[in-house]
Amino acid sequence: APGDVDGDLEIAEHVIALARRHYEGSVAASRAPAGTPSAHAAALSLADCRAWAAEVFTTRALAAQVLAGGAGTGTMPLTAWAPGRAAGDELQPHELLQLAVEEYNAAITLRGELEPAQSRPLCALRVSLGICHQQLSQGDSALRQFGAAVRGLQDRANALEVQCARGGTTAQRNELESLRELLGDLHARVVECETQRACVADALVASAAPPRPGSQGGGQQ
Repeated sequence: APGDVDGDLEIAEHVIALARRHYEGSVAASRAPAGTPSAHAAALSLADCRAWAAEVFTTRALAAQVLAGGAGTGTMPLTAWAPGRAAGDELQPHELLQLAVEEYNAAITLRGELEPAQSRPLCALRVSLGICHQQLSQGDSALRQFGAAVRGLQDRANALEVQCARGGTTAQRNELESLRELLGDLHARVVECETQRACVADALVASAAPPRPGSQGGGQQ
């Protein structure tokens, strides 16, 4: 039921807000020297909080679309913790997705300072961000994120292939298989995104083109 969904999301928002404030304080206070395990763990936890917030926004965006019955005019309320928003603000799906984009970008920045590009969690964040851009019809931005994820995951798969060729462990072989499946799915998403972008470009060109003679009923008799 919509009320149940909204209640669950509100609880999640409050929990995330508490965790976020805690880890933001830990990172800002620099209680542990940069590069130490404690500082590393605090920054990663903060990145997780930002990613969880993005997931809440995308879930709210989907709920708003469902409530609108596909009309695209539904809204969902936010609680006070949302950046730059007041409690009870009613936001449309595209506004919620834009908030998700901001949170995913923040999470990627935090993880990107601590992990290599081949990191699976980092690549997963890029895919999620790319999906948000795709839903916002921001094809170029979506493809940039998908491309970065593909490169990172492919590098990881290549390294695992070398290790597996030398014998490797069961865990390494299983991860390599899952990476190949993931890359296949991601390549399909890239093709889908490129097709959508081309359709949007064609529509823009068509709308900008001058009307043909007689196309509006004003041709010669």
